[in-house]
Amino acid sequence: MMYHVALRPALIATGLFLLALFISVWMAFFTYRQNSETVFAEFDARADSLAAQISRELDITVATIEASASALSLGGSVEGSVLKEQLYSYLEKGNILASSPAIKNIGLVMNGGFKDASTPSPSFPLIGVYPDTSSKAIGADLSFSPERIAAIHFAQDTGRAGVGDRIVLLTGVPGVFFAFPIYATEIIPVDSGARRKETVGLIVAVLATDSFMLNALSDIDLKGVDFEVHDLGSDTNASPVLGAQTVLASSRLEAIDYSDSSSDELLISSASDVITRDVEVGGHVWRILLAPKPNATNSLAVQVSWAIALVGLLISALVGFATYQQLIQSVSLKRRVQERTHALQTANSLISKRANEDDLTGLGNRRSLANAIDQMIEEHAAAELYSIAAIHIDLDRFKQINDTMGHAGGDFVLRHVAKLITSSFPDEAFCARVGGDEFTAALIIESGNEIALQNAAYGLIEACSLPVAFEGRPCRFGASVGIAVQSLPEADPKALLVDADLALYRAKEDGRGRVQLFSPEIHAQVIAYKHRSDDILRAIEAGNEFIPYLQPQISFSDGQLYGVEALARWKHPELGVLPPSEFLSIAEDLDVVAQIDRSILEGSIDIVNRCQELGYSVPHLSTNLSFSRLMEEEFVASISNLPACDSSISFEILESIFLDEETGPAMWNIDKIRSAGFDVQIDDFGSGRASVVALTRVAPSRMKIDRELVAPIADHDERLQLVKSIVEIGKVLGIGVTAEGVETQKQAQLLGEMGCDVLQGYLFAKPLSEGDLLKFLRSFPICGKLAS
Repeated sequence: MMYHVALRPALIATGLFLLALFISVWMAFFTYRQNSETVFAEFDARADSLAAQISRELDITVATIEASASALSLGGSVEGSVLKEQLYSYLEKGNILASSPAIKNIGLVMNGGFKDASTPSPSFPLIGVYPDTSSKAIGADLSFSPERIAAIHFAQDTGRAGVGDRIVLLTGVPGVFFAFPIYATEIIPVDSGARRKETVGLIVAVLATDSFMLNALSDIDLKGVDFEVHDLGSDTNASPVLGAQTVLASSRLEAIDYSDSSSDELLISSASDVITRDVEVGGHVWRILLAPKPNATNSLAVQVSWAIALVGLLISALVGFATYQQLIQSVSLKRRVQERTHALQTANSLISKRANEDDLTGLGNRRSLANAIDQMIEEHAAAELYSIAAIHIDLDRFKQINDTMGHAGGDFVLRHVAKLITSSFPDEAFCARVGGDEFTAALIIESGNEIALQNAAYGLIEACSLPVAFEGRPCRFGASVGIAVQSLPEADPKALLVDADLALYRAKEDGRGRVQLFSPEIHAQVIAYKHRSDDILRAIEAGNEFIPYLQPQISFSDGQLYGVEALARWKHPELGVLPPSEFLSIAEDLDVVAQIDRSILEGSIDIVNRCQELGYSVPHLSTNLSFSRLMEEEFVASISNLPACDSSISFEILESIFLDEETGPAMWNIDKIRSAGFDVQIDDFGSGRASVVALTRVAPSRMKIDRELVAPIADHDERLQLVKSIVEIGKVLGIGVTAEGVETQKQAQLLGEMGCDVLQGYLFAKPLSEGDLLKFLRSFPICGKLAS
């Protein structure tokens, strides 16, 4: 009995010890489990954040590639060289690669006739890469890889960016191939086969995944976490074997040899506590794997050991500490989740804004415009008495501002025009910048109220016609507007924008600075315009259809042949010889006037040289010089390499050009023309804003009085006095004076008597072909063969 009594306290103590031990072990185990669940809950939240951030960064990257394709304006031409120049210009002007450093290259691929995947053939040649550090790849065919063919077909069939095979870059890290289609028309067929036929080419890009991930993970806390990103390919039902050949990014780049396709060095694929997330991109699935770093939970084991070691004395403190620790961790975790959620919401708002807003002007972009039009149509689906209108605005002479004042001046003008547009139309109108110098506004109007819309558009044109100062220099430009209106609720958004674009083409064709409302007749006329554009490009490729016609110029003092002026003619294979009015304005829109100018000049030199060989003297040869060619950096070098010519050569520059561009690159090239041994003349003097100061700066050797001033001098004394004043200006400044458009003997006599020394016009001869010029030289009463 005594034994049992003595033993009782020990048993009680032992029982209490064991109870305390049990409670301590239970509490330690409970604490361990709670901490583990918290850690993995945090890992789970990080996985969600990582997947969301990668997905958003991919959206921005894809939007950048899509924007490069949207920037291309086919304008009736699908020539690879034209599209490449547009792509390079857009990437350079917008500094696109600097704002998306993960995109290493953007290239242009043309469709060479690939049919379908069952009959592969080399048909997707790479014709341009920006920047040109990868120029060795030019000409490479991108159809050699099944993965790239799959990416190209995905892009063609869906109209979205497709992802191809993984690429090991020269730096040893992986990259990803992207492709985005360029369709021949904005009205995209539904059928995938038709889509492939409509594909003109593709915008392709290489994304360096190390730079991409570095940017995507910059705001994600990955301390104590290992991660990998794998490309599972396009077959999401398959179970791919993950290895180095599928890795796009890893938290330990040095642990993997990306170039070894047989390598299976993975960091966490075999870990027991792996969290995965999948992100869909361009027909592929990217799998994100996360796991704790080794020994990341050792601190929990230490807590358990201390809990067991301090069973008795520290049980209360341990319980209190554990409870306090849990509370702190819970509050801290909640705070971090709230902060992370807020950061993700802010980032999402910024990404959404960047994806739907033009950075330069603050207006919407092409994507947000399409969404806005869809929303307007949806909200007014039952409004039968209303219509939706699209107003397409294009700036005139904007390229000259960029050429003479730089991109800073061009950006200033674009921001100024954006303010004019938003103030010209109602507040409910959605305004967007849809191209380099193109804008579109969309709004709901009452049916039959197109007049008010046209009046607002004319007000905008008038506002754009007013010069605006940039750095103390006036910027002069204009605007043309096309309007399309469709009744609700059956309006078609894509057709609406196409119709507005066609109306704009008509406005520009009619002389710019106009407002044109779309009608079915315009569609037919624009189609004809496109056919003429295609015909001009074909003629330039043929190389022998644009020919010079030469109009004689007569010296009044002795009746001798002073020289000839070279004028462009198009020897069309079906329509015969066409004057400049049939092709010049379209050629300006196509930006091919410089090519025609050079063809006419070289052909004129050949004709004059042949005349000299036959014994006929042609002292002077003058030719028109377009603004686009004057602004070419290589222009002076090109005329220095012209064929030899015994006649002196003069370049005629329109008065409007030298008055507006009397400083900067234009004047620099004019000085270089003189230095190269050529003369400079002013054409159509008196037709614009004549300035004696500007005339003295340019210092031409000769100026030509516009035919509109010459025509009425025999019947209107005030016109006669005006022409006399111009001749007197020439005399005072030591500038020779030529009168063009001389058609009567009386006009010739009056002009000669007032001091106009050279005459040109139908009184003497119309513009002549080479054969007719020789006939003229043989029969000319004073100008005959040179003395033998």
